[in-house]
Amino acid sequence: MGLDVKVTINLKKPLGNAGTEFPLIVSTGETAIEFTECRTLAEVKDKFATTTNTYKAAELIFMQTNAPDKIGVVQFTLAQGETLKEKLEAIAEKGWRQFMIVDGDTKAVSMKDKLCFTSVANESELKNFEDLERIVGFVHTNPLAAAALIGETAGRPAGSFTYKNLILTGIPPMEISDTKIDAIHTAGGITFVTKAGDNVTSEGKTTNGEYIDIVDSGDFIIKNIAYKTQKLFNNSAKIPYDNTGISMLESATVEALRMGYNNGMIATNDDGTPAYAASFALRSQTTDADRKARKYPYGWFKFILAGAVHEAEIQGDIIV
Repeated sequence: MGLDVKVTINLKKPLGNAGTEFPLIVSTGETAIEFTECRTLAEVKDKFATTTNTYKAAELIFMQTNAPDKIGVVQFTLAQGETLKEKLEAIAEKGWRQFMIVDGDTKAVSMKDKLCFTSVANESELKNFEDLERIVGFVHTNPLAAAALIGETAGRPAGSFTYKNLILTGIPPMEISDTKIDAIHTAGGITFVTKAGDNVTSEGKTTNGEYIDIVDSGDFIIKNIAYKTQKLFNNSAKIPYDNTGISMLESATVEALRMGYNNGMIATNDDGTPAYAASFALRSQTTDADRKARKYPYGWFKFILAGAVHEAEIQGDIIV
């Protein structure tokens, strides 16, 4: 069931939708296997044989230093005319965010609020994703290499790291020239190379050029605003439609923005103040129709994300 809170975001740059989310491994086959949360490889083995790509991807995820506490696994059967995106949308509210498709013809799916990781053998294959958003393309000889990147990042606090120069376990570095690395980056991909004796990721962007930590931070803050506002409704016997009640809504939003700032996700202005703002209209500025319908579409917020290299400004409206 969805939240009673709807957050409408108007962006200057493309960016999608709190810290309890986990990665999902997706496969297709002749037999459907229901969505299952797994905390160990043994639990994955109960559903998928050790020879399957799902098990092998799970193994890569769990062997990373900052692996998540749990993952999700699912296998779909696709009838004629059905798409993998439709199947994924049907389970979109199960709590997963990062996902990887390990079997089937579809290599990547663009979904709001989600982040798709895919492995390709050559940067030329990234052209297949050039019209898609929120895709991380990992160029490597191991077709499941992206699972290692998922495993190292999904367990870390959002916005606290960049995806570049991450040490991964379980996959070898690519022995390629600087020219080849540049070609991969130009095509929108990431690869895995040796730098100063360590095997690390070469870049930290999605295929359409956005820094992945920016996507993570924006998603976290926006979801936190919705979460805290919903919690306010859940824990309040009644929120009066007056300035006191409106102030309660504003406080929930500001609290989420403040948390984003304290966690290093939101930038600092030149004068040292946090780079966010929120404004909620007084009762006298609302309409009689909205008051009768018990709707408040007058919440507004703005924040500037503190990127490791650049910043992205986000503006939005809150409708409750």
